[in-house]
Amino acid sequence: MSRVRTRDLVFLSLYGLALSMASSTLDPPVFTAKVNQLVADEGWRNTALGLLTFVGLVVAALSQPVWGALSDHATTRWGRRIPFLVGGSLANLILFALVAFAGDLWLLGFIILLIQLASNAVQGAYQGLIPDQVPPSQHGVAAGVKSLAELPAVILGPLVAGLLLGIGNWSVTVRVLAVVGFLQVLYVIVTLVTLYRARNETNHEPTNSPVYQPTNLSASQPAIRQTIRDTFRIDWRANRDLLWWLANRALFWFALLTLRSFLINYVEQVMGLSAEEAQRVTGLLASVLGVLTFLIVLPSGFIADRVGRRPLLIVSGVAAALGAFILLSARSLPVMFGAGLFIGLGGGLFITSSWALATELVPKAEAARYLGITNLATAGGSAAARLTGPLIDGVNHFFDSKTLGYVGVYALVGLLFLLSSWAIYHVSPEHGRALTTER
Repeated sequence: MSRVRTRDLVFLSLYGLALSMASSTLDPPVFTAKVNQLVADEGWRNTALGLLTFVGLVVAALSQPVWGALSDHATTRWGRRIPFLVGGSLANLILFALVAFAGDLWLLGFIILLIQLASNAVQGAYQGLIPDQVPPSQHGVAAGVKSLAELPAVILGPLVAGLLLGIGNWSVTVRVLAVVGFLQVLYVIVTLVTLYRARNETNHEPTNSPVYQPTNLSASQPAIRQTIRDTFRIDWRANRDLLWWLANRALFWFALLTLRSFLINYVEQVMGLSAEEAQRVTGLLASVLGVLTFLIVLPSGFIADRVGRRPLLIVSGVAAALGAFILLSARSLPVMFGAGLFIGLGGGLFITSSWALATELVPKAEAARYLGITNLATAGGSAAARLTGPLIDGVNHFFDSKTLGYVGVYALVGLLFLLSSWAIYHVSPEHGRALTTER
């Protein structure tokens, strides 16, 4: 496989911008606004938000490997990936708008579940594009470019959502529609650009796997069921390092998403800001962290190719843990922003190094399936983080406090970051520096 120009790496990774924009604007800003609109008692809002998003993320954890496997083995006139990119994108454009009009928690939860199904059809196919078309010697740089393409959404998404959701003289429904409208326009543009570039994908034929048989999208139901059953079949004894990598990713995302998911309610309930002010402040904080991550990601991709992914992942957990422990004492915006700097540093190192190591550990012949399975760690850790919502509310109610639940959970977050470093330490150092050794 020949080297890919940096410009082509950017275009190949651009769809991540749309996916990241959807993620950073909907969860937690839009979902928090909708839950707080529908739940009058603020003492149980973390519980409602946590449980609703938990169900959706369980669906994400289970569905993405299946979508990835189906796209690995699909044979259509448009290639393996494009049907899933287009179908999931069209479904999402409709579902995003429906969030604004959800009138009760059950309907909102059902819409969130459908969004996760559609988004993971897209994500499963998208994750296979780089392994399809980029040689292994460029996977570190490609991971950096991929993360770089996604980071504008990490910066702009929360900022735009915070500003629009912070407009006090608009109803919540109108504010959510404004955010969704912005999201939809960007989603359509990026999708069209990526499809234009991806139309020349050369790897249209399904892979030859000892486990799989090629599966046409119009194949019989038994063949599709067989594909779904075999999706999660992995020889873990032969992939021990992948298991430790999954543990690292699950622990880190568990910690990071716990912080992120309930920060708006923390700023409102503990620091005493209004709901609109909390949206604006947390949007600004997330954008500042996004800028910091933006400055870290691309250099860390090059560094990872030279010194290895494993050392950077160890450092990422330690740095993020330090930020979480500082956040324990945060009762003012300067302290909160200071803690965020360490968390942003850890997150930036983690984003690039983790994905680069994953592309090295998984077999290229079934890249989308294996990378989809790695989403079990991402979505599983994210889903587990949502269950800390009931924990926060339960501790606060039991001790008749507005702060104790948050303090206890943030202490747990720091411990989880440290455990993520411990887990990646068990990955073979040869994997972490394999590309450097080959050169």
